[in-house]
Amino acid sequence: MRRRARRLLGWGLLGVSLAGGVGCTCHLTAPPPVSLDLAEACSCVSIKGRRHVHLFFVQGPDPIDVGGLKTMKEQMQALGFPQAWYAPSFCLTTLKKEIAALNDGCDKRIVIVGYGLGVKSAWDLASAAGIDGIHVDLFVCIGQDAPRPENVSRKLTILTAAGCEPAEEEHSAEAVRRIDASLLSLPAHPETLELLGTELLGLAGSIPAVEDLPQPFHHEGEPTPRPPVMPPATASRDEWDFLRPASVEKYSLRPPGTLPGEKKDLPQPPRKQSDKLTSK
Repeated sequence: MRRRARRLLGWGLLGVSLAGGVGCTCHLTAPPPVSLDLAEACSCVSIKGRRHVHLFFVQGPDPIDVGGLKTMKEQMQALGFPQAWYAPSFCLTTLKKEIAALNDGCDKRIVIVGYGLGVKSAWDLASAAGIDGIHVDLFVCIGQDAPRPENVSRKLTILTAAGCEPAEEEHSAEAVRRIDASLLSLPAHPETLELLGTELLGLAGSIPAVEDLPQPFHHEGEPTPRPPVMPPATASRDEWDFLRPASVEKYSLRPPGTLPGEKKDLPQPPRKQSDKLTSK
């Protein structure tokens, strides 16, 4: 009886310590800010493109989120991707309803991210979407690997340096990334955030958004295109007046010592004596 009481007391103290240590664990698993280059690149993508990327994060049986997958979701929202959902594996029905509510149109991008034991549940979620005729653009496996469903365009696997082997034999160098980190810190690792942010950036940039382009300003009272307005000519003269075009007749009888365009009285020929008498 005493052993049972001690055992229950030990489990109770362990549960209280884990619940109270969530705040202490969060500062170790909280992802650092992403690079400024990635944040600036995401801000350059249209708002409509980022809002049409739907992310679904599937966690394993980890109610206190030791791995920091929920914080990873919040970090992606901070980059400008607000359509993000997070749920553990036992709440997969909620995510299935959210994906079924999406229309499989050309302006929707669906991303499913699974971590640890939640990779198998994420695979079930992607396969269920394929049964409903919904296409998944990206399937991300963190910590474990799973085969790519038929309705998934691209699969990205992020494993630890000493982790398990990929589920598929043929993998490209871009499809499998190994990071020198522990399994618990893998979702919060800066390289993991950089990889996922880059993938989301490419998906958001593939969505056309014509309404986000800046519209040119058109004045209401003038036609488009408007004719160029020439500056008015000034009557003042300067040292560059000799560059102005002028007719040959105008400067053909310039007296010596005068500049082009300078008005000066020309010397008159001498008058004859008969002309002087006639004028009197």
